[in-house]
Amino acid sequence: MAEGDATTSPAVGPLVSSPHAQQAVEFAAELADGVAHDFNNLLTIIMANLAFVADTAGIPSDCRQAAQTALGATQRGARLTERLGAFSRARDLRPEVVDMAELLAESAGDWRRVFGSVLEIEVAAHGDDLQVIADPGELRNALDQLVVNAREAVPDTGGKLTVSAASSLSARRSPIADARTAGCEYVRLTLADDGRGMSQEAVARAFEPFFSTKDARTGHGLGLSIALCFVKQSGGDIEMRSTVGKGTTVELYLPQPNPRKRESGAG
Repeated sequence: MAEGDATTSPAVGPLVSSPHAQQAVEFAAELADGVAHDFNNLLTIIMANLAFVADTAGIPSDCRQAAQTALGATQRGARLTERLGAFSRARDLRPEVVDMAELLAESAGDWRRVFGSVLEIEVAAHGDDLQVIADPGELRNALDQLVVNAREAVPDTGGKLTVSAASSLSARRSPIADARTAGCEYVRLTLADDGRGMSQEAVARAFEPFFSTKDARTGHGLGLSIALCFVKQSGGDIEMRSTVGKGTTVELYLPQPNPRKRESGAG
C-alpha cells in the first residue's frame, strides 16, 4: 500500500455519534427482530438438508466435506440472525480463550475451499502468544465477513488476501488508548487485500449500518457494523486503511487473557 494516499478510519464515532447513524442503528435492530424468525425457519430447512447430504453413505469425500463446510457456515448464519438486533444493546457473548494461530489455520481451509479459485489466501501467525479473550463463534463470523469483503473487492481474474496475527509486542501500534484499557495487551489481526480499494468517503462510512459500496441487490451493508459491535463489546477495536486501486487493510485488536508480567521471573 502506497504511503501518503491511504485513507484511514479508526472506526470510532460514526456508529454512535451521528444522529443519522444512531437512527440507522435503531432501525437495524427493529428490522432484525422482524425478519429473524422467518430467516431462521429457512436456515433450519437448509441445515436439515445439508446434514442429510453430509450423512449420506457412498458420496465422494470432497462432496461430504463441502456439505459439512456449508452446514457449519449455515449454523453460524443461524447464530448471526440472533444477534442482528444487537447494535444498540449488549449481546450475550460467550467469551473464552481462543488461540488465533489455531483458529486461522482451521479457517484457512474453509476459506480456500470457497474462494480459492479466485482469491489467493495467505495465512501467517507471528509470535508464540496469540491467545485472545473472545466469543469464538462471533470471532469466526467477523473474520468470515471480512474475507467475503476481500473476495468481492478483487476482480474475477484473481487477487490476494493476507491474513495474519501478531502479538502486541510485535504490533506496530494500537488505536486503543484510554483508562479502561490501560495495561491491557492485544493481539492484532490483519486482513490485507489487493482489491479495488475505497475512497475517503467510503472508508469514513464503512462501519455504518446499511452502508455498502456494493450493488443494493447484493450487499446489505451490515457485515462491518456487526463486526465492529462484536469487537467493541469484546474490549477491542478496528482500524481500516484503503487506497483506491491498491487495496484495503483491516486491523482488529482483541485483548489477551492476561497482561504480561514483564518483570515476573526476572533475576
